[in-house]
Amino acid sequence: MDPNAPESLTARINLVSEARQLLVDFDSARAQAEAALAVLSDALEVDEWREVCVGDVAKVVGGGTPPSRDEANFGGGIPWITPKDMTGHQGRYIRAGARSLSEAGLANSSAKLLPKDAVLVSSRAPVGLVAIAAQPLATNQGVRSLIFDETQDPLFWYYLLRQSTGVLDAHANGSTFREISGGSIAKLAFTVPSLEWQRRIAETLNRIDGLIEHNLNLNAVLGQLSVLGSHYAVRRSE
Repeated sequence: MDPNAPESLTARINLVSEARQLLVDFDSARAQAEAALAVLSDALEVDEWREVCVGDVAKVVGGGTPPSRDEANFGGGIPWITPKDMTGHQGRYIRAGARSLSEAGLANSSAKLLPKDAVLVSSRAPVGLVAIAAQPLATNQGVRSLIFDETQDPLFWYYLLRQSTGVLDAHANGSTFREISGGSIAKLAFTVPSLEWQRRIAETLNRIDGLIEHNLNLNAVLGQLSVLGSHYAVRRSE
């Protein structure tokens, strides 16, 4: 590949532009993270704790898979998330999976269209991966989704459940193929603070994760630039 070919130059220009914008945004992300560190360095006097069962504050929704023999069920505009998609996903919010459903595919399965901010929990292979729906989407039967009522903050529950993999796995059934049912998830009890404190805690952690994800994006773009730049060395060695 000629590193100075028009398509190579265009690719580098686009990546450089993206990297520069990420570097500009870095200062804001870093300031947000530093504010979160200041909060976490002090004692948090959280009040109004109460024990709730998941099913009392959230609707637990299962997923589904339409018949794979009918290609018309797939390739539409509805993102479709599976445990495999969640295994390779980094970050809090998930937008799409490897495949998508059509309107017919959604109608031909037990999958439901979930709202933005639904909290997704992998219920099998593996149990306990957690993400938040970045937009309306659907899942297969290996994912249970939690749609919280107005008394709860979904982002707080994302962090709570992310730290509760052991609890989720302990309530799963099976030895070789483990799975936790929607009913078992609904019965899980957690001690949580008031909505105000849920939001304060979630926002603090969100600021730190924001910097982490920002750095991941920047590293990915810089890595692509490094690969493109190495074409010069390859060309000279040929």
